[in-house]
Amino acid sequence: MIDNGHILAGSFWKPNKNRYSIPLNCQLVKILQKYGFERGLWGSRKDYMHFSYFGT
Repeated sequence: MIDNGHILAGSFWKPNKNRYSIPLNCQLVKILQKYGFERGLWGSRKDYMHFSYFGT
């Protein structure tokens, strides 16, 4: 999780370089969004690996 450029949790997110890092607009993200899931991008906080149903 990143807040205003400061790492709060985790320290490794390298999309397209590491298979465990989910790119911002990949096919998985599009499929999850199609079914009502939202990515953890809340204002200045970015939790790139978090998805929740209807953004809750």
